[in-house]
Amino acid sequence: MTPGPPPPEIETRTEPWLRRSDRDKYLSGLAGGIARRFQFDPLILRVGLVGATTFAAYAGPNLHWLVLVPYFLGWILVPPAEGRALVARLGERAALQEVLGALVVLIIGLLVLADTQYAVAVGLGALALALFSDRREPHEELPPQKVAPSGAQPATRSDTQQETQVASDHDTPTRGMVFGRNLKLGERASDLLTRPEKRQRREPALWPLTLSLLVLLAIVSILIDRFMSPGMDPRVVVNLALLAIGSVLVLSFWRGRARITALWALALVPFWIAFSLADVGRFEGQGNALHTVQQSEIDQSELGDALAFELGYGDLTVDLRQVELAPGSETTLVMDLTVGSASVIVPRDVTVKIDGKVGLGSYRVLSPSYWQYDKSLANGEIKRTFGALGSECFQHEMDATEMRNLALRSGVAVIDVNDLPAAIEAAGFPRPIFSYTNQEQIWFESQDEGQDVRLAEVDYYAVQMSEQGQLCTPVDPPSNPATLVIQPTVGIGNLEINRVDVN
Repeated sequence: MTPGPPPPEIETRTEPWLRRSDRDKYLSGLAGGIARRFQFDPLILRVGLVGATTFAAYAGPNLHWLVLVPYFLGWILVPPAEGRALVARLGERAALQEVLGALVVLIIGLLVLADTQYAVAVGLGALALALFSDRREPHEELPPQKVAPSGAQPATRSDTQQETQVASDHDTPTRGMVFGRNLKLGERASDLLTRPEKRQRREPALWPLTLSLLVLLAIVSILIDRFMSPGMDPRVVVNLALLAIGSVLVLSFWRGRARITALWALALVPFWIAFSLADVGRFEGQGNALHTVQQSEIDQSELGDALAFELGYGDLTVDLRQVELAPGSETTLVMDLTVGSASVIVPRDVTVKIDGKVGLGSYRVLSPSYWQYDKSLANGEIKRTFGALGSECFQHEMDATEMRNLALRSGVAVIDVNDLPAAIEAAGFPRPIFSYTNQEQIWFESQDEGQDVRLAEVDYYAVQMSEQGQLCTPVDPPSNPATLVIQPTVGIGNLEINRVDVN
């Protein structure tokens, strides 16, 4: 008896331990795949990725790549729901396009998060996208592993069955937004947006537990702040609050749901930046404090003691208009504020150096006539120098009548109206310069005809005028000005340097 042909060899492949999801995705499906593997809500992982990215962006310079680069690597190294990983299919056009798209997303993320001012905004935007387009759907259950009996040949599927299964996995939409999918010929776009069957909500809701922990923490913090000096350190409060929220989120992996709790965690990110990351503690006092610096304090500071003022919560103002800073001297002013507004009033003929930090807020420098500088900061250090200013004047063009009224307001005795420029110059102000002549309609009084309109030539002059509406003499900045070094520390609030004319 002739033996029959040997049975065909069956190719066996090991199923990857982790696959990206083609159904539960916003960009790559990596978070959906991890959630599918460990059977938990993928929104929790997405919120964690947003929080980790924000944390890395503020934790130090050039650390925002610690989350973005691993995510990019997972995108191209972890295989999708069907088939091989992108890096193993670079010869295919579709795979190459997706890799290039992932690289573009990585570069955009690195560029945007390089400026820490945008990290919170980007994080909140990503969270809003996840919340608004998230739909509750059944988890993708892992298929059970069937063990073939000993001696039996492994069951095989036909190519038609495999194609049918792949189509079933890919064409069943579970999210309102699906990226990386091409419309097939004749397929309606509405079919891709079909609302999936809702999943039974996980019970219980954990936000009451989170709220109870936060309320308890708030009560204890208020009591400690009231009866202890200087009070409850906001860094400790924020970190304890994040620890409580994190504990509830960890609990939600096994029991309950914690979507609202995740939102509270993001709401605490600005406070964590302002206090913990910027390292700003609780300073003594609260309310509004105005300190008018006396000359004796300046004399003492010239011996080596810096001017130092602090306030916990409120508005802190330091006024230096009543003192005289010696030419070439350097005075240091230390201002510490936990939450509120810090203001410094300083003569304009003094050089101002700012060397400090603002956890979350802004700082601005004002001169008497314009905003000299304005910038918002998040865990930002300030190192700026603003040179001494002289007295500024503005040139206005006016006719003889307007110039006469201006001279009278400025205390100039006008004797000869026909020679106003000479009278102004004699009073110590810059002489007005003739600018141009213009023909205008002027009303004349006539005894016979009453009022009459005639054309007349009107001379206009360029006059130096102050912002207060008086004659002005420009003064150059001093050649050897005094220097005021301001060292501010502000947790949440604004720093304002107001440079004024004390004359």
